Amino acid sequence: MGGATKLTRDAYHDAFVLKAQHPLALGDEATISYGPLTNAELLLRFGFCVFGNVHEHVFLPGCADELEWLMPGSAREADLWATDGLQRAVTGARLDYEGRANANLLWALRVLLASDEEYHANGGAKGFRVPVRNGLDGKDVRGSGAQLAAEASLSLACARAFDSLGGGLSLAEDETQLEAAYAVLREVQVECSSCFVEEEFVGQYEGAGGESDESFQNDQHDASFGDQVSCDDVSFDRCADHGDEGDDLNYLRRLVTALEFRVGRKRILAAAMKRYSPLKEALVKSGASLYAPGWEGGDYDEKVG
Repeated sequence: MGGATKLTRDAYHDAFVLKAQHPLALGDEATISYGPLTNAELLLRFGFCVFGNVHEHVFLPGCADELEWLMPGSAREADLWATDGLQRAVTGARLDYEGRANANLLWALRVLLASDEEYHANGGAKGFRVPVRNGLDGKDVRGSGAQLAAEASLSLACARAFDSLGGGLSLAEDETQLEAAYAVLREVQVECSSCFVEEEFVGQYEGAGGESDESFQNDQHDASFGDQVSCDDVSFDRCADHGDEGDDLNYLRRLVTALEFRVGRKRILAAAMKRYSPLKEALVKSGASLYAPGWEGGDYDEKVG
């Protein structure tokens, strides 16, 4: 049975130790966990990302703009700062991998965007902790206007983040590009399998024993290899990451990784815009249905309130 290992430090032996989390039999694969990291962290630190990463989140710096509407020295400003976690929820606004905003963020936006009448009628920040569950026309239920304003603000912040991600390309266009890049990469990988220069092999070869790429390339045509290899010079360069710009394996892998990163984030933002846009079809449904348990994406921060 295989399993992930955990990296620990052995102070006595002054060494790092990889300990398996489960029993391993001879021949089992032991994997190293990178931890619950976002794709941005994985890409920056390790050079790859995970498509559909459940630890992914997207920051929404646009939400912090709502703080500019606070009147300095006002009771609302004092209320927001006094309720531990609310101001931080806005400045660190983000979506989870399903496109859900943390409950604290929507709470803070309701506090920031409620009319003066609503704010005083609800008794300040504490009165906006629970989302409004009905009366979505903003009039017949106290606080519903703040709810709609919070969702509209969140949706706008998502749209701005979406626009910054793709040079004007839509999600569908990016997904088409990713699909095409995948297809080309698979095609080249199949072609390269005949050259025996898969990623691990090339990594072992480069710089080993002082041999040059040229000498290795010539070996591929040696009669001693028999029919095992069918690889011309162009294919070898392409497979050994020395091909023309945009044509070799390394470039294609990097292209696919970049597109996976962008498409993943755009999908999160698209899901959030669908969820929170004031124009969504759900607005015509009953509030009880719209604000079912779990609608706002998880529990409140333990330190809030």
